Amino acid sequence: MNHRRLWIIIIVLAIVIFLAIGLALWLMKFQSNETAPSPAISQKIEAWVKNSTKLFENVTSTDTLKIDDGTFRMYFQKDGKIVYADSKDAATFSDPASTGIDENPGKFNSNPTVLKIKENDWIMIYEEQPQLPPGAEKGPGPGTQRNLLLATSEDGKTFTKAGIAIDSSKEDQYFASVPKLIKLPGSKIRMYYVSEGDKIASAISDDGKTWTREKGFRLEDSAVDPDPILKVCCGGTQNWVMYFATLEGNNNKFYKATSKDGINWQRGEIVLRPNSEKGAIVDPDVVEIAANKWRMFFGEMAEGEGQMGGSAQIDLYYADFEGDIFE
Repeated sequence: MNHRRLWIIIIVLAIVIFLAIGLALWLMKFQSNETAPSPAISQKIEAWVKNSTKLFENVTSTDTLKIDDGTFRMYFQKDGKIVYADSKDAATFSDPASTGIDENPGKFNSNPTVLKIKENDWIMIYEEQPQLPPGAEKGPGPGTQRNLLLATSEDGKTFTKAGIAIDSSKEDQYFASVPKLIKLPGSKIRMYYVSEGDKIASAISDDGKTWTREKGFRLEDSAVDPDPILKVCCGGTQNWVMYFATLEGNNNKFYKATSKDGINWQRGEIVLRPNSEKGAIVDPDVVEIAANKWRMFFGEMAEGEGQMGGSAQIDLYYADFEGDIFE
């Protein structure tokens, strides 16, 4: 009897211990699932909030800078001229004033980007293309060649034409468009732009006047309208983001890409859509208006106004995001 009772006690204790261990392992797994969200949950989607205010009619492809005195200065094309408008809050802008850059006979200017290299040394890169009659062929080619031109300034307001920056007949299949300038750590400057009509390329310069195209493309697959932003962290680590549009016709989208060197990019999530399925959005232009508060200016074509890239009117709006865009 004593041996039988002893075995019974041993068996009961073993069962209790086995159950206790199983319960403990289950609780540990449950707690781990609660404290460590799945990758899908942990991914952060940027929620840009559109404002319904129309800033300018028939305006898109702006380039907005926060200059040294805290003023927000926006450059864009208006009525055949490259103009600028100033603002204290990046919401209400002054009447556009001419930069002195107007169109050459038979040409159309657009898509300016401006950079202050140093005191009394500003550059502007802008696009020039032929003025074509309605219905004319508009695809890339010698008859529709789009070049990127250079202008210089001492004050960021009045510019002087200074020739061609990118001759698209050399390496871009007669199509160079929508440039964006970025000052790199050190003395170099990089320009991102649309190449061949449906890709994003880049060029490098020591002084902003003479440019060398960098090999390959930064983004392909119908990526256009680049707006890159660079943050240099402690130790010189670079964090890049780029907002860009896609050539999808109406109901296209803005995407975000990331990079560690500004050359190799990883395409990311959608960040903005048109208001309607038959509308379209173009030309993102992002500026930090306060610490971790960002404003994106963009052009939007309303539903029923035609096909994107045609003669439809595209008006200027903005959207806001609060948070760290580099996370």
